[in-house]
Amino acid sequence: EKAPKEIEMRQLPGFGGGLDYRPIVKALQDIAYAGYVEIFMHPTPRGIPILPTVGEITAAINRSRAYVEKCRREVAG
Repeated sequence: EKAPKEIEMRQLPGFGGGLDYRPIVKALQDIAYAGYVEIFMHPTPRGIPILPTVGEITAAINRSRAYVEKCRREVAG
């Protein structure tokens, strides 16, 4: 079911979705995970871009990446 874009965007880290990523980042740190993680969301309908332009998509992903990096720094102390 289609949701407003502002609600869909809450799936991304750092967009106010209510999930605290610090415990996730801490768990990855605790097991010395050194691989990749993916910033991902499901727009509705499936298969469409998350935002209208490449610039907007890039900005959203960079915002999420900055939030995950902030969590990593906080966990690392």
